[in-house]
Amino acid sequence: MLSRSRGRVLITTVLLAVALTSCTEPRPSSVRFGYRSDDRGNVVIAYPLCPAHTVSGAEVTVRVQRGSTSSFKKLWGAMGAASNEVKRGVFTVGTPGSFRQEGKPLAEALPSGFYVRVKESTRDGESNSGREDWIDLSVQPSRALKPGEYLTSVGKIVSRQWVNDQLTCGKGS
Repeated sequence: MLSRSRGRVLITTVLLAVALTSCTEPRPSSVRFGYRSDDRGNVVIAYPLCPAHTVSGAEVTVRVQRGSTSSFKKLWGAMGAASNEVKRGVFTVGTPGSFRQEGKPLAEALPSGFYVRVKESTRDGESNSGREDWIDLSVQPSRALKPGEYLTSVGKIVSRQWVNDQLTCGKGS
């Protein structure tokens, strides 16, 4: 049987290991973005958003592996929502119509998988960190998407409402 002090040390060690791992390893998001292709083949994102927030920017990145180290390479980035639809979380990746300022224009076709990171602001203009999700274009819907439907990277067909309903938005959990 463990002594009380050894038990506390063991518990502290386990908690510390869990805390350090959660800080250094990416964790899968429980909140999914929706995505679909528009009639021109561009990727449209449906971002989960609470009513008190707006989208202020977005970027697309991919992980680049060099030997035993990896880093992220930005493929596209833009700021300043150009319409209310974009402010409310629906935007097109890599096109100048969704955001007023492209900080990094999309120089080549999107890969089959990439991260989308969205920057949020509150209505009073305070910046929030936002969320990111993996977009996997190799995942295909089980049927043709209807207007207003999106796909998640796990293959689920969802509505815009479903995307937003993932968030509690100040309602009790």
